[in-house]
Amino acid sequence: MVSLARHDSQLRLCERLGRLTSCLTWHSARSGVERGRRRFIAFLVAAEYLTLHSNRAERLLKGMAVPVIQEGKPIVEILRKLGMSMDDLEKRLRMAGISQMEDIRTGTLETNGELGYELYPRAKPLCMELSAANGND
Repeated sequence: MVSLARHDSQLRLCERLGRLTSCLTWHSARSGVERGRRRFIAFLVAAEYLTLHSNRAERLLKGMAVPVIQEGKPIVEILRKLGMSMDDLEKRLRMAGISQMEDIRTGTLETNGELGYELYPRAKPLCMELSAANGND
Protein backbone atom coordinates (compact mmCIF):
# COMPACT_ATOMS: atom_id res chain seq x y z
CA MET A 1 0.00 0.00 0.00
CA VAL A 2 2.87 2.34 0.78
CA SER A 3 4.38 1.82 -2.65
CA LEU A 4 1.07 2.67 -4.34
CA ALA A 5 0.76 5.87 -2.33
CA ARG A 6 4.32 6.84 -3.19
CA HIS A 7 3.67 6.09 -6.87
CA ASP A 8 0.48 8.14 -6.78
CA SER A 9 2.22 11.12 -5.19
CA GLN A 10 5.01 10.89 -7.76
CA LEU A 11 2.42 10.95 -10.56
CA ARG A 12 0.80 14.05 -9.05
CA LEU A 13 4.19 15.71 -8.75
CA CYS A 14 4.96 14.90 -12.40
CA GLU A 15 1.59 16.33 -13.46
CA ARG A 16 2.30 19.52 -11.54
CA LEU A 17 5.77 19.81 -13.04
CA GLY A 18 4.35 19.17 -16.50
CA ARG A 19 1.87 22.00 -16.05
CA LEU A 20 4.63 24.22 -14.73
CA THR A 21 6.95 23.55 -17.67
CA SER A 22 4.15 24.08 -20.19
CA CYS A 23 3.25 27.31 -18.41
CA LEU A 24 6.89 28.45 -18.50
CA THR A 25 7.17 27.53 -22.17
CA TRP A 26 4.01 29.51 -22.96
CA HIS A 27 5.27 32.45 -20.92
CA SER A 28 8.65 32.53 -22.65
CA ALA A 29 6.98 32.33 -26.07
CA ARG A 30 4.64 35.13 -25.05
CA SER A 31 7.52 37.33 -23.90
CA GLY A 32 9.23 36.71 -27.26
CA VAL A 33 6.11 37.90 -29.04
CA GLU A 34 5.98 40.96 -26.80
CA ARG A 35 9.62 41.73 -27.58
CA GLY A 36 8.85 41.42 -31.28
CA ARG A 37 5.89 43.77 -30.96
CA ARG A 38 8.00 46.35 -29.13
CA ARG A 39 10.70 46.18 -31.79
CA PHE A 40 8.15 46.56 -34.57
CA ILE A 41 6.56 49.58 -32.89
CA ALA A 42 10.02 51.12 -32.35
CA PHE A 43 10.76 50.58 -36.05
CA LEU A 44 7.49 52.27 -37.07
CA VAL A 45 8.16 55.26 -34.82
CA ALA A 46 11.73 55.60 -36.15
CA ALA A 47 10.55 55.33 -39.76
CA GLU A 48 7.88 57.97 -39.19
CA TYR A 49 10.43 60.28 -37.56
CA LEU A 50 12.83 59.84 -40.49
CA THR A 51 10.14 60.49 -43.09
CA LEU A 52 9.11 63.69 -41.31
CA HIS A 53 12.66 65.05 -41.21
CA SER A 54 14.17 63.79 -44.47
CA ASN A 55 12.74 63.99 -47.99
CA ARG A 56 15.14 61.29 -49.17
CA ALA A 57 13.97 58.89 -46.44
CA GLU A 58 10.34 59.70 -47.28
CA ARG A 59 10.87 58.85 -50.94
CA LEU A 60 12.67 55.63 -50.00
CA LEU A 61 10.19 54.42 -47.36
CA LYS A 62 6.87 55.75 -48.66
CA GLY A 63 7.44 56.29 -52.37
CA MET A 64 6.13 59.13 -54.53
CA ALA A 65 2.92 59.95 -56.34
CA VAL A 66 2.97 58.84 -59.98
CA PRO A 67 1.25 60.85 -62.74
CA VAL A 68 -1.22 58.71 -64.71
CA ILE A 69 -3.29 61.36 -66.53
CA GLN A 70 -1.95 64.48 -68.28
CA GLU A 71 -4.12 66.99 -70.18
CA GLY A 72 -7.11 64.64 -70.09
CA LYS A 73 -5.23 61.69 -71.59
CA PRO A 74 -3.88 58.60 -69.83
CA ILE A 75 -0.11 58.06 -69.75
CA VAL A 76 -0.12 54.52 -71.11
CA GLU A 77 3.58 53.77 -70.52
CA ILE A 78 3.29 54.51 -66.80
CA LEU A 79 0.04 52.55 -66.51
CA ARG A 80 1.83 49.54 -68.01
CA LYS A 81 4.73 49.88 -65.56
CA LEU A 82 2.25 50.02 -62.69
CA GLY A 83 0.34 47.01 -64.02
CA MET A 84 -2.85 49.07 -64.13
CA SER A 85 -5.35 48.62 -66.93
CA MET A 86 -7.50 51.34 -68.49
CA ASP A 87 -10.53 49.65 -66.90
CA ASP A 88 -8.94 50.04 -63.45
CA LEU A 89 -8.24 53.71 -64.09
CA GLU A 90 -11.76 54.34 -65.36
CA LYS A 91 -13.21 52.55 -62.35
CA ARG A 92 -11.24 54.82 -60.00
CA LEU A 93 -12.49 57.85 -61.92
CA ARG A 94 -16.10 56.68 -61.62
CA MET A 95 -15.62 56.11 -57.89
CA ALA A 96 -14.38 59.73 -57.63
CA GLY A 97 -17.50 60.93 -59.47
CA ILE A 98 -15.76 61.83 -62.72
CA SER A 99 -17.53 60.70 -65.86
CA GLN A 100 -15.01 61.82 -68.50
CA MET A 101 -11.25 61.57 -68.44
CA GLU A 102 -11.05 64.71 -70.60
CA ASP A 103 -12.24 66.75 -67.58
CA ILE A 104 -8.98 66.08 -65.71
CA ARG A 105 -5.97 68.37 -66.11
CA THR A 106 -3.63 66.11 -64.11
CA GLY A 107 -4.24 62.83 -62.34
CA THR A 108 -1.82 61.04 -60.00
CA LEU A 109 -1.78 57.70 -58.27
CA GLU A 110 -0.90 58.62 -54.68
CA THR A 111 1.32 56.58 -52.37
CA ASN A 112 -1.72 55.31 -50.45
CA GLY A 113 -3.26 53.95 -53.68
CA GLU A 114 -5.91 56.65 -54.12
CA LEU A 115 -6.32 58.72 -57.27
CA GLY A 116 -5.59 62.42 -56.90
CA TYR A 117 -6.76 64.78 -59.65
CA GLU A 118 -7.10 68.40 -60.71
CA LEU A 119 -10.11 69.27 -62.85
CA TYR A 120 -10.22 71.82 -65.66
CA PRO A 121 -12.20 74.95 -64.70
CA ARG A 122 -14.95 74.02 -67.18
CA ALA A 123 -15.42 70.67 -65.41
CA LYS A 124 -15.56 71.97 -61.84
CA PRO A 125 -18.95 71.84 -60.14
CA LEU A 126 -21.00 75.03 -60.32
CA CYS A 127 -21.15 75.46 -56.55
CA MET A 128 -17.34 75.64 -56.41
CA GLU A 129 -17.28 78.29 -59.15
CA LEU A 130 -19.87 80.41 -57.32
CA SER A 131 -18.04 80.21 -54.00
CA ALA A 132 -14.74 81.16 -55.71
CA ALA A 133 -16.44 84.12 -57.41
CA ASN A 134 -17.74 85.30 -54.02
CA GLY A 135 -14.28 85.05 -52.46
CA ASN A 136 -15.06 81.97 -50.33
CA ASP A 137 -12.58 79.11 -50.31
